[in-house]
Amino acid sequence: MTAGEKIVVSKFRHFYATADGPVQATEAIDLAIRAGEFVTLVGPSGCGKTTLLKAIAGFLRPTEGTITCDGKPVREPGRDRGVVFQEFAILPWRTVGRNISHGLEIARVPREKRETIVARLIELTGLAGFEQRYPHELSGGMRQRVAVARTWAADPDVILMDEPFAAVDAMTRLTLQEELARLTAATKKTVFFITHSVDEAVFLGDRVLVMTRRPGKIKAVIEVPGRASGRDWESFKLDAGMQGIAEKVLRLVREERGAAAPSTSDAQRAETIGSQQAAGDSLPPEGRGMRGHPVAHVRDGDPG
Repeated sequence: MTAGEKIVVSKFRHFYATADGPVQATEAIDLAIRAGEFVTLVGPSGCGKTTLLKAIAGFLRPTEGTITCDGKPVREPGRDRGVVFQEFAILPWRTVGRNISHGLEIARVPREKRETIVARLIELTGLAGFEQRYPHELSGGMRQRVAVARTWAADPDVILMDEPFAAVDAMTRLTLQEELARLTAATKKTVFFITHSVDEAVFLGDRVLVMTRRPGKIKAVIEVPGRASGRDWESFKLDAGMQGIAEKVLRLVREERGAAAPSTSDAQRAETIGSQQAAGDSLPPEGRGMRGHPVAHVRDGDPG
């Protein structure tokens, strides 16, 4: 482990057991994520992106290889890693403020400190004025803000996000992406973010990783230069350098459409079993949440 590395994945390879024998989800993957870095991951559907994220979260044990966080082996979920998934997963009987404070209450954080933390996150995530509202009174985008704020409230060192903005409309996604960029900059968290949107990956990431089709491996790592003006969609769309990087990433992902495809039954089995096993190992509702951007979405056989 090199100084400054927060997450280290070494020779990670995973297989899912099926009635017809093992199905390989990923090829060998080596990855290091630096402290305070925002790393995004794009690739075709079913290539093993979520499998990798769940292994880093501690929800599944890799078939081969090791994963460490701050030099310590990852063998189970821990307070040092917070997870936000695609699904809306906030507690319907709790208000916005009490949803955000839920983990703090479980951890017996004193009330005054809880209120301070919640107030800051409500401000950072654009939820001011909605503290006493219940989830059924909120839009999808607002519910996702609550899920993100709740994950941040627990103050994990690492935030793992699996397509958190895909379930909201296109304009709301743009706002949520800008808010996430500001939140990450303000809190200096280490973030690993999965998406199918090339523009989203480049907009948010300090580095963009591109995976091959299943069994997935990392085929390219693209550095994204910092932007002195911050991250907003208006400047991103006018920045020729950013658009050039997005075009490069899109070409890399689209190349996978021409790669030899696994049999349909194998591909479907790997994706289905991965979802089923993850569902059994995933966080309780307290640990999930948000999702994508409409431009340059790339899915299997659908370059967007």
